[in-house]
Amino acid sequence: MLPIAKQALEQGRYVTYLHAALDAEHHAFVDAVEELRSAYPNLLETVTLYENEAGGDHQGRINESLLASYLPPQARCYFVGPHGFMALVNQELGRLGVPESKRHYEHFGPAEALSAA
Repeated sequence: MLPIAKQALEQGRYVTYLHAALDAEHHAFVDAVEELRSAYPNLLETVTLYENEAGGDHQGRINESLLASYLPPQARCYFVGPHGFMALVNQELGRLGVPESKRHYEHFGPAEALSAA
């Protein structure tokens, strides 16, 4: 996802990067995201969600309300993770009215279709 975010930033597009992890210990790509944030401070918003601990911007699991608070109109959404996580994100984006054509995902494991929202 970071190469996609970097390309969008290089084109002058605003990016909200929402990273969900169990806790700070499992938070991947911290340094790479910080480099992008330093290079594009007016274009990149980073949001951290930790399921098992405080310390991020939010605590708990991704849900419709959280996504709605960061989702601009006409957003194009990219998400990656384990199948269960992506199925949840896909479902919540569907509830928010994001068309399937603007939902893009990549699997960590074997490719499976996400159920339609």
